[in-house]
Amino acid sequence: MATRSILGALLLALATFAFADGPSPPIPNTPAGHALGSWLTAFNSGDRATIEVFTKSQAAWLSPDRIMSWRAEVGGYDLLTILSSERTELVFRVRARARPAEEIGRVMVTANDPPLITELGTYSLPPGATFIGFRVDGPTRTNLIKIARSKLTEHYVFPEVGKTMALEIAKRAKQGAYSTTDGEVLAKLLTADMRAISHDRHLQVTFRPFRLSLVSANKGAAAQRLELRECAFDKIERSPSNIGYIKFDGFVRSDACADVRTAAITFLAGVDALIFDLRENRGGDGSDTGPDLLSYLFEQPTHLSDFWDRTTDRTTQTWVQPAGRQYHGGAQPCGGRRECITRNYRRPIFPVSLRTEGSS
Repeated sequence: MATRSILGALLLALATFAFADGPSPPIPNTPAGHALGSWLTAFNSGDRATIEVFTKSQAAWLSPDRIMSWRAEVGGYDLLTILSSERTELVFRVRARARPAEEIGRVMVTANDPPLITELGTYSLPPGATFIGFRVDGPTRTNLIKIARSKLTEHYVFPEVGKTMALEIAKRAKQGAYSTTDGEVLAKLLTADMRAISHDRHLQVTFRPFRLSLVSANKGAAAQRLELRECAFDKIERSPSNIGYIKFDGFVRSDACADVRTAAITFLAGVDALIFDLRENRGGDGSDTGPDLLSYLFEQPTHLSDFWDRTTDRTTQTWVQPAGRQYHGGAQPCGGRRECITRNYRRPIFPVSLRTEGSS
């Protein structure tokens, strides 16, 4: 049997979008501008050899494997706008070729000659979101640090560890460790200090250079499905030897993804063996994705894990229901605390998210 792919069938359920070709804006004649041009040329080529030359000469910290996966995901980029330009930093807006989505990107380079790229990445721009930039002022920075400390003290799963992290952050703030005006840098500094104490790799402070609107928060299922990049499923195949293969690069929590997961498993019904490829999986919220997929692998209802909320002292149980039936979780009271946590006990109980003043 020839190798078959389900992605084409899944795409039939989505609307078809066509974009008119137009001239790209001029790229500034600066070190950061040259870096952007080099990256776009290599990235859009889709040629691994070209990408490897680019990373070796300008960004050795970037993985060619990751760039190739990124390229396959978005199909390349069309440059739309240069939002801000300095000698060593450039912020831009691009549109993905493989899906109707726009992204905000930033490239930063060193001041030496030849310049090397130190930062390069993009943020998916949700529908209706407003770009607000990467800068944070003093009052905003002080308020964000205060909120982070409060969250750690009040909600972190291990109270003493949370208190220790909060005290250390307060100490370092007085020493000027967080004096940066760059929101992304501030998020990384706070994350590093929290992890140095907690050793919790799930604990992270994040920054996004845009403000969400009610429109993006209440978008329909079709828009969600498009934005979620096919719910992170990268490849689904049945080999000639009747072996099923599913590669998905993230655990996406969304009602719109339930149909995609069902279609993926249905496509592979009757295979002799099934491979889940998680080598490039970035994690996420696996509260429904994991049980949904595991439901096809269990014959009896199986208790998977418990998630304890320190604030309410309640535990949410995760169960796998067989035969592909929809997973339903439920919060159950728990007499003791530590003994209720069967798995994921190091997982943080709250997301620390940096937002500038005025964010909704």
